[in-house]
Amino acid sequence: MPAPKGNQYALNAKSGRPTKYKPEYCEEIIKYFSVKPNKKEITAISQAYKKGEVSFEKKEYKLVPNELPTITKFCEKKGIAQTTLLEWANEHKEFSLALNRAKELYKNFLVENGLLGLYNSIFAIFVAKNTTDMKDKIETDIEAHLVIPIYGGRKTIQEYHSNQENLQLESKNPRS
Repeated sequence: MPAPKGNQYALNAKSGRPTKYKPEYCEEIIKYFSVKPNKKEITAISQAYKKGEVSFEKKEYKLVPNELPTITKFCEKKGIAQTTLLEWANEHKEFSLALNRAKELYKNFLVENGLLGLYNSIFAIFVAKNTTDMKDKIETDIEAHLVIPIYGGRKTIQEYHSNQENLQLESKNPRS
């Protein structure tokens, strides 16, 4: 129900719960997405002994992806819904810029780990297409057959052009 006319306290009043937005969320979202895409994990340690002491140690490493930062996880951490995050981006220019930067970092994370073969390629393509601006480019040729009514008759566009060419030829070479 709207406020009664003339109610000076209702002018420009916003109803509902106050926003949880804080300007420091701009830095926090960028920091959250600034995780290194991958890390080295030790897979094996080889040691050589000489006179009962370790004289040589060799470590073998494997490159593994770090946990993928997502907008959903960031929202869970802040205790908000994704729609709230998008509202903040619409209402606060600085947060919109920070969110765009976070999306760039997310995309870089996916691309780097995908190129290194740390993700299943089908999974990487699926996630990239559905969560970033990356899309397959598909070119489609469309052939149309138009019908143009001419002097009461109907002709396709091809027949029309053919007829025009014939008329031009006749005008250049009149019959005697």
